[in-house]
Amino acid sequence: MRLILTIVLSLALFPATASARELWVDPGRGSDRAPGTSAAPLRTVSEAWRRIPARRELTRGVTVQLRAGTYSPSAFPEYFESRWGSLREAPVRLRSADGPGRASLPGMNVFDVRGLVLDGVTLRSTGDVFHCERCVGVAIVRSRLIGSRASTHENIKANQSRNLRVRDSLISGAEQNALDFVAVRGARLTGNIFERAQDWCAYAKGGSSNVTVTDNVFRDCGTGGYLAGQGTGLQYMVAPFLHHEAVGTTVRRNTFRNIHGAAFGVNGAYNALFADNVAYRTGRNSHLFEAREGGRTCDPGEDAVRCGPLLRAGAWGTAEQGDGIGIPNGHVYVVRNVFANPADRPSQWQHLEVTGRIENPGNVPPPARGDTDLRFKGKVIDNGPRDHPLGIGEDDCPPTSACAPSRVRSDNRINRVRVGVEEAGAGRLRAVVPGGVPRAAEPPPRWSDRPAGEPALWASWPR
Repeated sequence: MRLILTIVLSLALFPATASARELWVDPGRGSDRAPGTSAAPLRTVSEAWRRIPARRELTRGVTVQLRAGTYSPSAFPEYFESRWGSLREAPVRLRSADGPGRASLPGMNVFDVRGLVLDGVTLRSTGDVFHCERCVGVAIVRSRLIGSRASTHENIKANQSRNLRVRDSLISGAEQNALDFVAVRGARLTGNIFERAQDWCAYAKGGSSNVTVTDNVFRDCGTGGYLAGQGTGLQYMVAPFLHHEAVGTTVRRNTFRNIHGAAFGVNGAYNALFADNVAYRTGRNSHLFEAREGGRTCDPGEDAVRCGPLLRAGAWGTAEQGDGIGIPNGHVYVVRNVFANPADRPSQWQHLEVTGRIENPGNVPPPARGDTDLRFKGKVIDNGPRDHPLGIGEDDCPPTSACAPSRVRSDNRINRVRVGVEEAGAGRLRAVVPGGVPRAAEPPPRWSDRPAGEPALWASWPR
């Protein structure tokens, strides 16, 4: 009788709101009729989520403390929807209370959520491991998002979202990409491992902007390591970034290893810097780095009605379903990077893959090219024989351009030295270059020729 009275009083003091700072969940011994304290935890994450007010701006943060154990889908919300916290003032935190990785959760579908933090959890799924749509302020830290190369679609998928952080986490195993951003504005990927994806380890496209990628490991992926841009249905893009596939990208101090395709590159990017990265055993399918056109279609489906209004607002693209148009690159700088392959395992065809004039530019103002202000400076390549093709053809990088073959060969050390590669811990690699990596300044980003309506993001490259 006394226990029942205690629970009733607790529920009266703690109705279905987040007036307290913590909610405890224990899948083994909890009860959804309990107050959700450490001594009397809830049983399901669904009940904890229900007790956080919906569609109301939170003034206090809520931490859902998850005891060790495996949480079944039946104890989990089908959608995490419309909880409005903030990362700084009022985060909504799902935390593995007994240490990183001890709380094992199913995949998460998140919609219209603000200020969500996943701290030390493990997520496993055969669909999308973590899918976030129209989210603002999401952080994934010290967590493991685990999928299967045979059945998991993607590990992290985010679209039409802002202010995303992924830090010190393992993102592993996907049929397509370990990370896929579409129309994401403001993202930081720091200190993670992205691995075992059949397509790219990671890309940010669809007008994704202000994305900084530092001190990560990209390994054991198929098509490539990290790509700024790619191809997108116009209807999924969000103003004001309605032109290039990626705007304002910094990729710095990362390790790329055992990648079948290019270590990194751009497809329709504007202002992208790749600096101080190390790539080893990459390019077996073709090349080490690529600067190719992006793509823009109007995909079939109920959202296709958005293509026409976006075009009238000045977007690049088409309202016709079909092959779509090509999206150019502009101001892409590849500075002080090291590419090394074993002597018996060079890239299959060439060092680089560069697109010059774009054949199907649609409504993109001329000149529409994939090599506009493309610069290679201080790069070291140890990849195959001395006469291994550079990969810049007759129609790419004209003689007066910054990426003309003569300038690329003079500004970089290509197959002149043998590069050593050492393990540096946590999957990272250190390149040992005789004479060191050449010094080369990073050209500042250039915004003066940006498309109408787009803001300049910053004056110098983020670090």
